[in-house]
Amino acid sequence: MEFRLLYQGELLSSGNHSRVENKHAIRKSFHPQLSRLWKTNFGLRQLAAFEGNRANPRPNASEDDRIMAGVEALGKQQSMHGFNWLPVAMNRIALRCSLDILLLRPEGDVPIYGKSADQCVIQGADIDGQIKTLLDALQIPPQLQDLPNDARPDVDETPFFCVLHNDRLISEIRLSAKPLLLLPNTRQVRSCDAFALIHVKLNHVSPGTFDRYYD
Repeated sequence: MEFRLLYQGELLSSGNHSRVENKHAIRKSFHPQLSRLWKTNFGLRQLAAFEGNRANPRPNASEDDRIMAGVEALGKQQSMHGFNWLPVAMNRIALRCSLDILLLRPEGDVPIYGKSADQCVIQGADIDGQIKTLLDALQIPPQLQDLPNDARPDVDETPFFCVLHNDRLISEIRLSAKPLLLLPNTRQVRSCDAFALIHVKLNHVSPGTFDRYYD
């Protein structure tokens, strides 16, 4: 299964600061894209329908009703920090995730790196801190302090869709960083501006109940 996410806006380096506000703002920008993915991807719809049948079996329920019930049930299984989280890559179905990231930023050219997640060393102008911020925004916040103090789900953020249960599911990262001229619909560029295209590919680790749904 493959899909692509877009982000444009402020991308701060984690550095010595957690940057929870920036990470959650990025996370919120991914949420509606992932919400549409769950509505349109056949495999995810089938997974949600299966879970809906199990959580609330109703013989006469429509497919959409089963999918809605399944999405709700899956989100409740990952309830923490006041949110019901629904990642695409879940520990329970043993998936691994590879990321191919195109990052446009004002600092200029950076070579392509292709390393495993535990070996990834990214050089140049604190790009490593920016990528850390981006990767943290793809996963469920592991602790309450990884969210802003006033973070609450909006009316359309239950469940809150994200990519990863946790970053241990990342098996490979490839990065290409290139110069950013201007973000769309702007006339000035800031040093923290960025445009990211993230190509997400989910890989099977071992055969399981839901393997066929991700083909």
